[in-house]
Amino acid sequence: MFCDDLTEGECLERNLFGDKAKRFQCLDEIKPGDIGFLLNLN
Repeated sequence: MFCDDLTEGECLERNLFGDKAKRFQCLDEIKPGDIGFLLNLN
């Protein structure tokens, strides 16, 4: 999942992850307990 310097803190604080709209279907495959990675694009 992606973030930038402006959104990284909120993602980590609120346990939020996001991606581009075209990849939303891939997010359906994520299950509780899966490991996620947050990539800061800055």
